[in-house]
Amino acid sequence: MLPLIFVAGAVYCALGAVKAGKNIVRLNREIKNNTEFLRWIDEVKTQKKDAL
Repeated sequence: MLPLIFVAGAVYCALGAVKAGKNIVRLNREIKNNTEFLRWIDEVKTQKKDAL
């Protein structure tokens, strides 16, 4: 009975780690998108200065 509890706990921890990993990947993707968006805003600002 005791080993079964250990196995269940290990599986539960593994699933939690996978879920956390997916969240981290999604956060990294969102951060990368935000940096690209900020870079695009900077390009637009410099283009406006050049146009003026």
